[in-house]
Amino acid sequence: MPITYRIDAQRRLIVATATGELSDEDLHAYAFAVADDPANAPDVRELFDLRGVSAVAVTADGVRQVAQTVSEIDVAGKPSKLAIVAVSAVAFGLARMYQVLRSDAPRDIQVFDDMNEALAWLGPPAAGPEAEARPS
Repeated sequence: MPITYRIDAQRRLIVATATGELSDEDLHAYAFAVADDPANAPDVRELFDLRGVSAVAVTADGVRQVAQTVSEIDVAGKPSKLAIVAVSAVAFGLARMYQVLRSDAPRDIQVFDDMNEALAWLGPPAAGPEAEARPS
């Protein structure tokens, strides 16, 4: 799978990394995998790194479907943050589309083209060991 993730429960942080060709199916699989992961919590912060994506096979309809799916999964009243880092114009544009579609979400979503800016926006993590990486 081109998306792997790790959940650090102590730091309340999910770090997802996408590599290779990214498709609608990959995004859906990731959304369901994270939602079903017992280490996930509603108010966890999330960093979604798209810098390693070499080809984007994600469609606008796929972004809409993922936004709808995630909106049904999100827990109201549990605010959190999602930082999406994308350097290609296509990935950045699709990430912005997702941000707009989720503008009413309980989580604050921002799109960045710089990892350091994304990390600064997410805020300093709490101390603690990281969980191991999991494929979605």
